[in-house]
Amino acid sequence: AAQANWPWPRIYLGVIFGTQLAVSCFGALQSTHTSMRREVTTRTLDFQRTTGLSPREILWGKLLGEPAWAYLLAMASVPLGVFCWSLGATTLPVLLLMYVSVMASSLLVGAIGLMQPLEIKGDASAAKNSSAAGVLALFGFGMYAMFGMTAGALQTNNQLLAAVPGLWTPLLAVVGVTRGTPWEYYFDFFGIQIPYLFVTPVVQLTLVMLILRAMQRQLVFPLLPTLSKGETYAILAVFDVLVAAMIYHEAVALGSLQAQLATFAAIHLVASVLMIWTTTPNRECLVSWVWRFQGQRPAVADALFGERSSNSTAIVGYAVVGLAFAVALVMAPNVGRMPGDWSTAGPQSAAILATMALLILSFGSTHQWSVFAAPTGGWMLPIIIFLVLLLPTFIAGAYYESDPVLSTTPLAHFVNWISPARDLWWSPIPLIYGGLWLATLKRTRTSLARGRANVDSTLAAMGVGQNAENATPEAISSAVPASTSGQ
Repeated sequence: AAQANWPWPRIYLGVIFGTQLAVSCFGALQSTHTSMRREVTTRTLDFQRTTGLSPREILWGKLLGEPAWAYLLAMASVPLGVFCWSLGATTLPVLLLMYVSVMASSLLVGAIGLMQPLEIKGDASAAKNSSAAGVLALFGFGMYAMFGMTAGALQTNNQLLAAVPGLWTPLLAVVGVTRGTPWEYYFDFFGIQIPYLFVTPVVQLTLVMLILRAMQRQLVFPLLPTLSKGETYAILAVFDVLVAAMIYHEAVALGSLQAQLATFAAIHLVASVLMIWTTTPNRECLVSWVWRFQGQRPAVADALFGERSSNSTAIVGYAVVGLAFAVALVMAPNVGRMPGDWSTAGPQSAAILATMALLILSFGSTHQWSVFAAPTGGWMLPIIIFLVLLLPTFIAGAYYESDPVLSTTPLAHFVNWISPARDLWWSPIPLIYGGLWLATLKRTRTSLARGRANVDSTLAAMGVGQNAENATPEAISSAVPASTSGQ
């Protein structure tokens, strides 16, 4: 019976795909990372940027040229795959889709290798020599995490857990081929079952285009944020739809409306933090906005979509996107399925959504203030602040079983919403995180207002604008050094 369930051609085919996937992906990652790092350290990338090649052509050349051997290496296993197919290990469409997944995975991992700073700080030779070790550690950690999540998803049959390895890697497809059930693992999109054999390559190629887009922006002008604000809104919207679909499928396992809503809010919060990191302008970018770009487009459009304006309005957009999809795709479908739960969960649902919004606003505002106030290493400051606010109170409250202490940390509230066990007070959350948001927002706006006032006074003294008739040579000569020192 065991031999009938696990015939050797299927096992052999699974081993072939697993080995080919690991070799091709690691080869692509190592090749693109090493090539990009070498070009940066030797400054040859700067010369390429001055040629007639567009940034897109440069990146595609590095993605397809240097690691070509890793992509072509997949052809070596084709005869073995066809041999296993001839023995009945799988069907021809599945075999072709698996090779498509291997190629898409190799492209994705190769594109990840391109993601690195375009400026070397410190010893260039040391940074170059540490490249191989860093790539090996990154690849090993990523594979370990994906294998762990795949094993957990197979044990629990949880789509939320299976979506990470299922959408990013073809590991579930490899397991399905080995078990003889390649169509068993699927992504449930509000009742529409789409096998990962179809979904995974599409998601991977989409991520490849997104990574190339981010690096293209860095090649055009390294001062700009990794992604534009408009792109992050679209990414969050698509991501929220996928998360809501997974929660819809796991509604019975999650149970109450509060648990579903808290799960969605926590995942959206993590995604929003990633978007904040990719779209928040640094100090130099904000200063250039104050001196050159402010006022060139309508204020609302500049705040929502401006490349160099602060993130104070963008983080509101992230919160609004989360609130809209939470209501439309998580709460609304439960009206008919859980009428009793819906009627009693209003205050808790409002508290969950308000907590999500406050955390997005407070972290985003703190991050913008920190990178403006501390240009070097400022991105670490909000992480430290939030770890101090979240972890000590959670650990102390859990150890001493103190509800008042646990009530001060959102981490305890999210745990309690998903698995109710305590009667926590929600009132400390808006006081702490609302106050943090307003305090950091005020500090950032005060600094920007001071910069705008400096610009206006300098331009007026130089005779630019409405006060040109009042300018004198003495005022102009005294204003130029002041503007230089202020910048």
